[in-house]
Amino acid sequence: MSFTLSQFLPRGGDSFVIKRSSVYHALNDFHSHPELELIHVTEGIGTLIIGEKVIPLTGGELILIGCNVPHMFKFQQGYFVDLILRRGEKAANLDMMLLHFDPLIFGEHFIKAPENESLKVLARKAEAGLVIEGEQKEDVLKAMETLAGASATERLIYLLLLFNKIAQAQLQPIADQNTSSELNRTDETRLSKIFLITINEFHKRITLKDIADAVYMAPNAFCNYFKLKTGRTYFDFLLEVRIKHACKLLRTTDFSVLDICYYSGYTNLSNFNRQFKDFAGATPLEYRKNYKTYF
Repeated sequence: MSFTLSQFLPRGGDSFVIKRSSVYHALNDFHSHPELELIHVTEGIGTLIIGEKVIPLTGGELILIGCNVPHMFKFQQGYFVDLILRRGEKAANLDMMLLHFDPLIFGEHFIKAPENESLKVLARKAEAGLVIEGEQKEDVLKAMETLAGASATERLIYLLLLFNKIAQAQLQPIADQNTSSELNRTDETRLSKIFLITINEFHKRITLKDIADAVYMAPNAFCNYFKLKTGRTYFDFLLEVRIKHACKLLRTTDFSVLDICYYSGYTNLSNFNRQFKDFAGATPLEYRKNYKTYF
């Protein structure tokens, strides 16, 4: 079973939605909506694409996505015990708490009120996407749980308290710039297909003709289209997907650098080492020894 976006939007009598789910709405869809989206992935493995950035996901991430910001979550339904030979597949559980809230639902006067200045600033910051970190993260999670269990008369009070906690937390921007925009349905469908093919097939050889043919475009037209919609070239995007996957394997497995090179879509170790260092600022072995999160 999969939920559509409409099932996560407010219904009669509700001004916002907060719920726990084992399925993400629009699972395989690049999309945007006027609501702020706060998501806590308590358990799961996947990828978030937002703006020009690709973020690997594991359980524990707490992310705020701004209004009208195009994004895509792709959660894995399974994983391989033997990643290199793709054997021993096991199910990957998914559990999350998701909040959708439109700051303008109460009118522009509400958001412009002096008392809501922190909410207005937070909504603006969230246009780049935010990872919520630091000591206050636990306070935000507790506020989320309180809101989820609140009575109808308490919901607005606890909603404002939640966003006040977020505003006080350590916030790590995901994208390099404001990513808020309006995509039409054709763009959402086309970009969804491009991103899904890339995420699912990055460990194989992907040519420009392959990816352009998949969305029924000529290679030159595809290059121009992708750059226009994402602000980067397709092969820059593909490189980031591959290198971030390599980073994940370096952090979580004891596979050799050569094995990780091949599983990440490279056929030449020296080329892999060079591109890895250009992206991560360290060689694969240095990264494994002293890794840190790269956004």
